[in-house]
Amino acid sequence: MKTKRGVSDEARAKVKARARGYCQLFHEIPVLGNQIVHPTGKGHPGHQGIGGAASDAECNDPRYLLWGCQACQDLTHSEYTMARIDLDAGVLEFVDYEQRKVPHERIFFHNQQRWWDAFAKYPRLSEAIRTFNEAGLRVAELLAWFAPGEGKPPLQYVCEELRQNSDGSEMEALTPLQDFQRLYSYLGMTKPRGNKLRKVGQWVVEEKLGGVVRGVDLDALDALRSLPAEAQAELLGLWEKPADFWDGVDKARSKKRRRAFVVEELDGSLRSVKSVERPELLEGEALMRGSVVIGAGRVKEED
Repeated sequence: MKTKRGVSDEARAKVKARARGYCQLFHEIPVLGNQIVHPTGKGHPGHQGIGGAASDAECNDPRYLLWGCQACQDLTHSEYTMARIDLDAGVLEFVDYEQRKVPHERIFFHNQQRWWDAFAKYPRLSEAIRTFNEAGLRVAELLAWFAPGEGKPPLQYVCEELRQNSDGSEMEALTPLQDFQRLYSYLGMTKPRGNKLRKVGQWVVEEKLGGVVRGVDLDALDALRSLPAEAQAELLGLWEKPADFWDGVDKARSKKRRRAFVVEELDGSLRSVKSVERPELLEGEALMRGSVVIGAGRVKEED
């Protein structure tokens, strides 16, 4: 019976699967391999030689075989020599022609577990972000539903904490808006954050976008809602291409102009003033027109 020579199909499959198809040699990042590598050196039974050793020879045992690429295969015959190998114990050492040790950072075998962990964790990160965004949108929609409005149930009868002082005594009834503002604290968020979410939720509900923007970052939605309708439609059309979508959102943010208002001295009405980059110039214009600029920092931003 003719003796089978070379690495068996079973051994080849085992070596490739162990490496997950990536070259285990002289790379710092994952590079696909395409062949068996027989490194020789201390602890290795030796190369199979011309014509190939028997398939069941020790040198063809998966314990001494690596999965690699042609470039690294060539390096094992020129630049580098294996110094020690014990794959089961995580030992794989190479030296160069001057007997200097090749750093582990340059041998993928020693770093592959970190890459396996990254490959495993990335889908979990992606799913966590999507879940986080979806949960945030649900919060925004519910805040919008509970916002004060005609026919809405008074929150003090829905949230028992709103009816009690810190000492447990009954609190005097507040206005619906006051109750709603206090609700944020009981829900574990700041008022600015709560107001922002409420506005986003109202926009999503009014525009019937719940099924379209589910999973989109809330800060992106806040930027979108302030854009003209045609710009919103254009960007939302890119949602299936995340890179283009986020690039579009960033550009929209950079182009967004601040709108400021002044109060006319005579009738108190708001008058839109051309946007300027320096608030002090706006103040000067207002003073020359006999008006008073309102808002913190002399600028009141429009939602």
